[in-house]
Amino acid sequence: MKTFLVILLLLIISSVGNSQSKYPYWSVNVTGGGTLPVGSFGDGYNVGGNAGVDVVYHIDPYWAVFGNGTYNFLKMKNLGSSSPSSSYIEATVGPRYYFSQKKVKAYGDVGVGLYTFHQGSYTSGTISIPSDSHSDFGMNIGAGVEVPISKEIDFVGKVKYHVIFTEVKTTNYGGIYGGINFRIP
Repeated sequence: MKTFLVILLLLIISSVGNSQSKYPYWSVNVTGGGTLPVGSFGDGYNVGGNAGVDVVYHIDPYWAVFGNGTYNFLKMKNLGSSSPSSSYIEATVGPRYYFSQKKVKAYGDVGVGLYTFHQGSYTSGTISIPSDSHSDFGMNIGAGVEVPISKEIDFVGKVKYHVIFTEVKTTNYGGIYGGINFRIP
């Protein structure tokens, strides 16, 4: 994480003083959507929601580097409304490639980083679940589109598949996101 912050700081410093050239530039995506646990993770958790932010450094018309932070809201299955609150917090970085430079831009990206799981404790009758919190390395692959709304704002739609390498086995989930991209001149 410290390496990412140093790289981000160097990119900011290198872009200061650039006149109104189109590249490089920064953008910020604010998104929200759904989280779909799959495999054994899906056996224990319901579909949830998410909210996140991408900070993107656009190097040229085709390449960019992103940093992402997303909070995934989860509830355990079969415990009803009294289910303990659970979450996965993603902090990932990676390259992004834009396939087209037309009005609607399609892209693909891959990311790596830290995934932190939190779950509250739960006790009811004979069922007792202790609280849990741990961080693991993970990666994701995704695709998205950016559709211009104005000169500085785009609608963003994207999907991602996440693989987290936990001690016992991998944890997998998909994400569907929609939001707004703000270009920083």
